[in-house]
Amino acid sequence: MSGVQRIVIGAGLIGATVLSGGSGGVGLAAYLSSSVAASTAFNIGLSLALGGVAETLAGRPKTPPTVVSGNVRGSSETHLIVLGERRVGGKLVSLGTAGNNNRDLYIGLAHSVTHAGGCEGLTGFWFDDTYVPLANLGSLTGSTDVSFGDLAGQVNLAFYRGTDTQLADAASVAAGVDSSTDYRRRICWTRALLRMSSDDEVFNAAFPGGIPTLNAVLRGWRCYDPRLDTTAGGSGSQRANNPLTWTWTRNPALCASTYWIVPRLDGGCGRAIDTVDWASVAAAANVCDELISTPAGMQPRFRCDLVLDTRDKRRENLQKILDTMGGRAPRIGRIRKFYAAAYRNPTATIDATWLRGPVVCTPLQPIDNLSNTIRARFPDETNGFKDTDTPPFAIASAVTADGEPIDTQVSFDGVVRPYGAQYLTQIILKRARRQEQIELPCNWRGLDVEEQETVTLDIPELGSPAVYRVIAWRWRDGLPYLVLRADAASDYTPETFSVPPPPVTVTTGASTPIGIPQALTAAGISGAVLLNWRSPAGTIVADPLIPVYLIERTYEDENTWVELARVTGFSFTDSSVTASDTFSYRIRAVNQRGQAGTPSNIATAGALQAGGPIATSVQNPGFESGNAGWVFSAGWDVIQRTLTGGGRFGVSVNPARTGLWSARHTGPASTALNAGFVAVSAGQRVTAQAWFYRDDAGVSASGFVRLNWYDATGAALSSVNGPTVLGAIPGGGASFISRWTASTVSLAVAPVNAAFARVEISAAGNIRADDVSLTVSSIASLDDVPDSASFARVNAAELTSGVPKLSIAGARTLPPRNVPAVRHAGIGSLWTGPLNISSTFDAANPANVTLSASAATLNAGGFSSSFAASSVSVTQPRGTTQTWRLYYEGAQVLGGGTFALIASTSEADLVGGANRAFVGRITVTVPATGSGTGAGGTPGGGGGGVIP
Repeated sequence: MSGVQRIVIGAGLIGATVLSGGSGGVGLAAYLSSSVAASTAFNIGLSLALGGVAETLAGRPKTPPTVVSGNVRGSSETHLIVLGERRVGGKLVSLGTAGNNNRDLYIGLAHSVTHAGGCEGLTGFWFDDTYVPLANLGSLTGSTDVSFGDLAGQVNLAFYRGTDTQLADAASVAAGVDSSTDYRRRICWTRALLRMSSDDEVFNAAFPGGIPTLNAVLRGWRCYDPRLDTTAGGSGSQRANNPLTWTWTRNPALCASTYWIVPRLDGGCGRAIDTVDWASVAAAANVCDELISTPAGMQPRFRCDLVLDTRDKRRENLQKILDTMGGRAPRIGRIRKFYAAAYRNPTATIDATWLRGPVVCTPLQPIDNLSNTIRARFPDETNGFKDTDTPPFAIASAVTADGEPIDTQVSFDGVVRPYGAQYLTQIILKRARRQEQIELPCNWRGLDVEEQETVTLDIPELGSPAVYRVIAWRWRDGLPYLVLRADAASDYTPETFSVPPPPVTVTTGASTPIGIPQALTAAGISGAVLLNWRSPAGTIVADPLIPVYLIERTYEDENTWVELARVTGFSFTDSSVTASDTFSYRIRAVNQRGQAGTPSNIATAGALQAGGPIATSVQNPGFESGNAGWVFSAGWDVIQRTLTGGGRFGVSVNPARTGLWSARHTGPASTALNAGFVAVSAGQRVTAQAWFYRDDAGVSASGFVRLNWYDATGAALSSVNGPTVLGAIPGGGASFISRWTASTVSLAVAPVNAAFARVEISAAGNIRADDVSLTVSSIASLDDVPDSASFARVNAAELTSGVPKLSIAGARTLPPRNVPAVRHAGIGSLWTGPLNISSTFDAANPANVTLSASAATLNAGGFSSSFAASSVSVTQPRGTTQTWRLYYEGAQVLGGGTFALIASTSEADLVGGANRAFVGRITVTVPATGSGTGAGGTPGGGGGGVIP
């Protein structure tokens, strides 16, 4: 097992195997036959079944076990590849024994073959049915023991990502059971050191069944993302030909395209990078990342968490990845394109002029062959990745039409989220019910479309124009032949999800306590109360030991708790309240026995009237609970205010803005991060604020507030800093309250993929902080939109002589907008790019004037839309000056795209319709003779239309 030799890997969820022999040290067979082993060793019985290797791991039998010497190897050995995050075992290889009386057993557990970029890491480890989270696995460098229950001190792990630069395991080399050249590069593996205690009670508590079945919860391959590559039209430093720049992901489109280009020797398809249409990969990846609403909060549409077997055919493995997004990867010439299950607008209209022969129309299948109810089996991450069935999903109208439920079941190897599995079953069944298929023999016009493109079919003999997807493109008789399947946007719209019941399978150890959910917050929102919390480990990552959380509620002034809901995830919206109600909430973690643990902290809130702000309390915002609810870096502590002397306040020794406590910072710059996560959605506006007070006017000090954004997995996305509070803060004195100064991030826009926000304070020198807050606002009017590079704060909207005008910050009045004061869209908007408006005219009389607008982006509220360049031709009499108002018009106009530019001399036309976006205005002077170019125009704003 030296050099780059591949370690044998077994099935991920079936278990792990132990092979005798090793690279240095005492072999396992010799170890088992020693006098020590006869009384106190790990005992292993070996058996062969069905031509494969299947070891039965037993406890300490009263009679010596059968001893099999030599390595057991053969055709049953297989390599695995892990994509996303999965519980996976691997082939266990005994490296040897060492220590006092050879009581330390070194085992290698190979998880996945990799490419040069390696796998990402572990999030936890399973020992039989006991799960140990990452926080209890030590540093995974071999120098720190597992610290968890009865395993504490009995197990030591070291993890290797499988990169091209990894070294041999230092502990194994030092123990003499491994060689310094056993790098095992491009193999992601774990070295486990199991210690055999001389105390039988300690040994049996740690290993009640002998050597445990070892499984890792592994984050697998790092993958290439063209959206993060400047050479592929993205923004970032990733490069397709350099796996060291790739990052870990669960995005199916990125997993599939990476699998396509990874060399065959590393388990991939080995195809050239230029055989991939990376624009289609980026588009599919964006579809996968889009958020849908589930009972567990906002979740990405599709995720890939898959274990592949390298002995399977590569095209089958590729299809398994594509299945996790309901996708396809058609080949167009030598180029492979990648698509996720989503509705795409038609790009062409096929009519009778495309045809060269009769159309073949295939109707619906017989009822006996068509299901109306579906369920899926999937490895549930909330149930230890055990195979679980989704609740059945039925199309009610189809059940009525068919007269009875007709059930079918599918399997998802790479979908581990309960609601992700439900969403895919919904798509599959709705698509399956659309059985109408049309085959079109086409002339050369058939070259204008390709497989997976969406088209409008407008052939009168087939009925009204309808939308179809090209599911096959073939050559027949030397010309294109298309196969179409009916398609509709509703096929991909999420239906109602079913909250799964808590699993009854016991997978927790008897001595493992049920953790307490952390950091519960309750926030009033429009007509509801929003709850957010964290796992007992303090994270927002699913814990396999906690399949469901139990939410309990009581009136604020009562203590009678009733069950409100059971959910997976870390967010819940209680819509059963009114604005006059105030409730208290608490959360219990429910284990896989169905037992509920100790309640969390209690959070209280009431619903708000529609349009009001969402005042979200930061955990321990004023430090009145002392050092609680915060993660402090060096230099911070929390201290109580004390007063001496007379007067209204006396002399404050440790000033606090409110209450008796504040956070104090001394020394070099460092931060304090609040532990409370607050749920947000992309486009929502969040305000963060912290108050600072400088201790010593003669010593430099500063502080500012920072707002942090996180995605649904808890991974940091970006941050926004408030203004730095500097030396203007005076120190000392009795009236200290007036001397606190705020640093504020005002109405920051939550970015794409944002699911959570939390607040942080940064300080340098001797300074104090207090009253930290975080507020999520529901945009109720244009007044809520602040000034920035892309947005303008609106102070007033009015009609002046029938013309709408907006007054913005800085006492400026903008040119007329198509946003009526009495009917605006609730957003402000500005053009960026920049938008250029120009004009030209010829020598005719009247002059033919061409008005042009460049390509630009319309920024409005939480979205931005790109518009293509456009122009319009008008006529203008000679010797006149005319102001032209320009706008785009069309359904969903604010979604962007290509629109005809429309020009009018009447400002009233700007607000004459509900689907118009104002581009700007330009004044054109046409002289008595000649041609020329007019002056540039003034860009306008958008709005007044239907928000997409």
